[in-house]
Amino acid sequence: MQGFNGNQEQERQSIPRYCLYCRTLFALSVVAALATSILDEPLQSIPALVLIGVFLLYTVTVYFINRDNPVGSNTISLIDGILMALAASELGYSLWPSLLFISVLYYESFSRGGIRQWGVVNIGIAIGVAAGFFLLQNQALATNPAYTV
Repeated sequence: MQGFNGNQEQERQSIPRYCLYCRTLFALSVVAALATSILDEPLQSIPALVLIGVFLLYTVTVYFINRDNPVGSNTISLIDGILMALAASELGYSLWPSLLFISVLYYESFSRGGIRQWGVVNIGIAIGVAAGFFLLQNQALATNPAYTV
């Protein structure tokens, strides 16, 4: 079915505004959680400051890229999952911020692409947790006795 302007393909590909707003909400919640974690000693936590800058820059960049023509939604969802898991790793895998990040990310992926998009987000989360574990040297999961078998 063609729209008023006769361009069916453009209407089908446009991303709803709520998906862009959901990504903005997700990034701002991560930035707020990271900012509150470094209030006491902001210059001691360089990885958290870098992640805050990356989230702000990434949100603005993705908004302007996907505003009119969506490209690479799987890649963007994968990067969302990786960044979320890195932020959770930087926060020491704290329960409530991690649940907030995952729920907002899952809502955005289900509303935009269904099960396939959700699977891509889960792959990104797995890559991000591994990167946080090995690259950021955040061994909170290995040293916490509640997580040992």
